[in-house]
Amino acid sequence: MPELRKNILTNEWVIIATERAKRPEDFQKEKTFISLQERVENCPFCPGNEKMTPPEVFAFREEGSLPDTPEWRVRVVPNKFPAQDLHEVIIETPFHHKTIATLSAEEMKEVILAYQNRFLSAQKKEEIKQITIFRNHGRSTGASKIHPHSQLIATPVLSQKFENQERIALSHWEKEKKCLYCQLLSQEKEKGERIILEKDRFIVFAPYASQSPFEIWIFPKRHYPCFADILPEEVEELSEVLPQILFKLYDRLDNPDYNYIIHSYLSHTPSPEAKHWFLQILPRLTPIGVMNWVPGFL
Repeated sequence: MPELRKNILTNEWVIIATERAKRPEDFQKEKTFISLQERVENCPFCPGNEKMTPPEVFAFREEGSLPDTPEWRVRVVPNKFPAQDLHEVIIETPFHHKTIATLSAEEMKEVILAYQNRFLSAQKKEEIKQITIFRNHGRSTGASKIHPHSQLIATPVLSQKFENQERIALSHWEKEKKCLYCQLLSQEKEKGERIILEKDRFIVFAPYASQSPFEIWIFPKRHYPCFADILPEEVEELSEVLPQILFKLYDRLDNPDYNYIIHSYLSHTPSPEAKHWFLQILPRLTPIGVMNWVPGFL
């Protein structure tokens, strides 16, 4: 029988039809194209095409190289077609044919540090209320460029979904004097049945009320509300964990389309004791009639 399950972070209900469960190889989908070329002549994100993007605002570069020239490893530019006033593109690698699933831990570390830098920069603006870092992989997720990249959007208002999530977390704290997210982690660890990977600083599990097959959450064990307050040792571990998990999807599900999103509060958020950031990975394996996916607004 189909089972109704509640996401306690959002109070949303989902239907889990366990009798229709499929193996990874049972999912039919249009294959996401991965280029075999290290560099594509007309790709604005490839080295040598820096003039095709707005001027960079941050980069990890080879020593002595100049801004908006080749010899970068990670490059951040304003989005040429912004959805908001502050909308940036984090180009994760100079190699057109790579994906985060195949990045080394050292390469991933610089991507995470770029995320942190741009988050810290964005939250300095007084009008900013919400910052979302997200990645769209594959055509069905809204990805418009093949070259590996993530995006950051900062808005002067909270999305309705994020505001609801914050209200639920605060309400739980007022009643229980416990962080809802930490309580969820304790329950998952106690049961153990949905744990995918546990390390010293991060825990990876399949949520009880998944929105999609093979949905994955990555939680820091340490309680803190803002992703940008991540410690160096946590950066090191997340740099290993995230590519490892994405490679499992890449390998077992034949490079599926997916979105990932960092759900984070700002560093100076009120009532930090009630709030906890996490990373959500949403594979797109089942047909959806109409869906406009805007991070934090889904």
